[in-house]
Amino acid sequence: MLNQRGTDGSKRKVATGNASTGGRVVGNLPVATKKSKADEQGEVPLRSLEAWGHYRDYLDSCACTSSGEDGGAVLQEDDDGDFDELFEVIGILKGILPEPDTNTGEGLLRVDDLEKERPSIMSAQDVSAEFRTMSTIKGLLPVLISMSYLHVGSHAISLVLEEEQGGDGSIFSRRPEEYLALSLQYFPYNAAAASMLANYLRMNMLAPVDHICNLYMLAANNASKMRSLAISLLDNETVDEEVKEWIELLLLNGIAGSEFADPEDGQEEEDSGDKEGNGKDQEEEEEEEEEVTDSEVEATASFMASLLNSIQGKHEEALKYQKKFGITHRIHPNVWSGAKLSANDVVAKTAGDLPVPVPASFRSTIDGNGVLPEKQYKGLCDVFSPTSPYWRESDYDNRGYYSYFLDLTDDMRNSPKNIIEDVIVNYLLPLAKRGLSAEEGEKICGAEWWTHHRPIEANLGHQLHFDTDEALLAQEQAVTHPILSSVLYLRGGSTGHAVSPAGSTIVFDQTPDSEQVASKVWTSQPRNNTFMIFPGDLLHGVLPCPGDEASAPQSSLEQPEHRLTFMVGFWTRRVPDKMTDRRLYGPCGPLPPSTGDHTWVQNIATGYGSGCNSAASSGRAEIVSFALPEISPAWECLDKDGNRNIDSDGRCLEIPRGLDHRFFVQNAPYCFRDSLMNKDESF
Repeated sequence: MLNQRGTDGSKRKVATGNASTGGRVVGNLPVATKKSKADEQGEVPLRSLEAWGHYRDYLDSCACTSSGEDGGAVLQEDDDGDFDELFEVIGILKGILPEPDTNTGEGLLRVDDLEKERPSIMSAQDVSAEFRTMSTIKGLLPVLISMSYLHVGSHAISLVLEEEQGGDGSIFSRRPEEYLALSLQYFPYNAAAASMLANYLRMNMLAPVDHICNLYMLAANNASKMRSLAISLLDNETVDEEVKEWIELLLLNGIAGSEFADPEDGQEEEDSGDKEGNGKDQEEEEEEEEEVTDSEVEATASFMASLLNSIQGKHEEALKYQKKFGITHRIHPNVWSGAKLSANDVVAKTAGDLPVPVPASFRSTIDGNGVLPEKQYKGLCDVFSPTSPYWRESDYDNRGYYSYFLDLTDDMRNSPKNIIEDVIVNYLLPLAKRGLSAEEGEKICGAEWWTHHRPIEANLGHQLHFDTDEALLAQEQAVTHPILSSVLYLRGGSTGHAVSPAGSTIVFDQTPDSEQVASKVWTSQPRNNTFMIFPGDLLHGVLPCPGDEASAPQSSLEQPEHRLTFMVGFWTRRVPDKMTDRRLYGPCGPLPPSTGDHTWVQNIATGYGSGCNSAASSGRAEIVSFALPEISPAWECLDKDGNRNIDSDGRCLEIPRGLDHRFFVQNAPYCFRDSLMNKDESF
């Protein structure tokens, strides 16, 4: 199956500047209808077959493909194919096809033009017209050059990544989004190109969220229609078999991200039935072999359209795309809006008024101060800065979940060996104990800690999950939790009473044993140098970070603002004691050795050691607890009267695993417990 390269929201792709275009590419323009010179001279058939030969050579050079998050096929990182063949295709077809009719000198559509020039969504009349056009090789030529530009754009994205990591990204003369825009200019209904372009713009923060959402909606609608169109053409006996090869590879595989289902699936069961005389006749078997998988492009684009519409508060529009997945519950629209409450709307509670246990936030009563003194706060921000060695040396972008377990001892209070011990023992633990009874607080013996950073605006949030002992869960399928979970907000949040540009933490009144979905949810809006706690068995996650003008980078060379958080799970037992395979950079792992491969371990110890005492005892009385806002209801049920929420065509798409944040789910609340048993899960 041919397809586009998936792009993971947890990584930022660098966008290179190009002052000559004067704008950013985000869409398509219609193709001119004038006849080309080659067409008038009758040279189209021969040159077309030559271009197709180069395209097939490119496909053959791609030794293997795999399924990507964007839908369609994804080239393996170690074998990107001979993209020189793609330039051969483009060179030939540019001599055959008319140039795209554009309104800029560079032939590219800019961000601001999207207000006037909406992306092209196929209508019923368009489908009928394209059916006639695409039954011939000549009619498929715009699709061929469009797909060639799409693959070039995919390669360009890979090279931008290599350049970001110190490689040479100068092979291509255009930016990735320019190639993808050209793909859409030659064939405006290329859903795979629209989806990839939307992804690239979103992760590089190159266009407003509503413009990007429009591209996803374009891709979702066109992918579905192109899949149906391709199937109709392939089933039509009047279409030439050679043309059907083009249709299958370009329209079905490439644009829709669909393929013919593997006829060997379930073959063993059928063979068994044949032996018993219950086998199907040849005609029935042939029909089964013609089954086509759902469109991966449609699934990815529909999910993203649903998510971005929800971020914008367009929940009815989002529902149109959620129906495609047969979901039964979604986070209630009131949660999306309520999570954006100003800090002024949060009511302060003194420590004595704090209910036990309940999610709560701790802040300083003095403006400009936080739960950590300036020295510890700045030190922690520096150690975990998005550009610090920690992320590279721990291979954060490519690893699954990993954390560290710290045994809490009395000696750490007065003589911490590093800033982690100092912050947890002297500042966070005393605040956490305020949310417990005295007896429960004394039982805390260990702290599991980890950290995350996400670029604001490009961040899709963090999936809903439970904090657990990952090792014990894998070994014994036992579900256990820390007595308290917590979040220390370091960067990306607000510094005063304004609404934070970063996504809010949301905590549901729901545990793995719940038989009903949560009735309420608590929201914690990030505010720098504040601390929040909640019972360790509650479902929680992070809403997407919509950002604002202040958080967006002003140029392609500027790093975006990041949502930087430091998490601690407080345990009443020593978790590593039951681990059979404790390892570096695994769940509850040990601190790595202080070597050249782990310079961050040296960094956290700077300023600490023998004779170094913490200053925790001075000036901390101003830290008070705040009750977090509650929103009810937490979930909106879409499975009313037992009627499952499915799209009108009866199909039920599968939510792409890499994008599923469980903001829209099936079979709640049981789906959340089921996710615990999924070995592929990582938080």
